[in-house]
Amino acid sequence: MIDKLAKKASPLKMTPLGEVLFEKSSAKKTIDNNIDFLIKELEDINPQTAYDVEEEALSYLLRNMGNEMFADIKKFLYYSPDTIQLKDPSSGEDKDVRLSMQSIIKLMSIYLRDLYLKKHSNIV
Repeated sequence: MIDKLAKKASPLKMTPLGEVLFEKSSAKKTIDNNIDFLIKELEDINPQTAYDVEEEALSYLLRNMGNEMFADIKKFLYYSPDTIQLKDPSSGEDKDVRLSMQSIIKLMSIYLRDLYLKKHSNIV
């Protein structure tokens, strides 16, 4: 399922369909509302390369799924069916997307990575 939502483009990027899910699931709002905290947590880890930032962002989010910041995402997942239809902006077609916390966290980690690297432009 992640192939529908993110694609390897050096670096990994969200697809247009992934961006729709990212917004709809409240994942973007979650990162935006907690960005100072999340950036600080990554700074404490002190990743040395862009690859490290990507891996540490994912690892941190996975380890902290119990944090209250994930409440809206969990509600979205709990009250949604296993598979939902989303309109793919790139094709205009409805696509079936299987929901999982792991897929949403992967999208969150891509966004968090990009925000961290924007702030720390010296990391390559």
